Amino acid sequence: MAGAAAGSGAAGTAPTLTQIYDMLYTMKCAACHSMAPNDNQNGKLGMLRSKDQLYAALVDKPAQGAMCTGKGTYVVPGKPQQSLLIQKLSAQPPCGVTMPLGGSLEPMQIEMLSAWIAAGAMNN
Repeated sequence: MAGAAAGSGAAGTAPTLTQIYDMLYTMKCAACHSMAPNDNQNGKLGMLRSKDQLYAALVDKPAQGAMCTGKGTYVVPGKPQQSLLIQKLSAQPPCGVTMPLGGSLEPMQIEMLSAWIAAGAMNN
């Protein structure tokens, strides 16, 4: 499992959405994004309580919420640097506040998300 957390499996494959959901979303993101959609607490990206709901809300979906509407697409398959999800993890996001609130992801965790997006952001 350590290889998967680093963003690649033993064969160098990209992480799956299941791994991201289990290792990152439930531990770092669900506190805000499983709640009801709200401009102040989750940028209207809420009620995400399953891997499939997360996928449906993120991939090829334009940003919502007062601060980020019109600022990009959450996940652009194959293009992590154009994906607002990756941009929001930086110290200076293009809109709203840095995620997750109260801290940051480890570089290895950001690489895991980037690798999943770069590999096509599959619902796997």
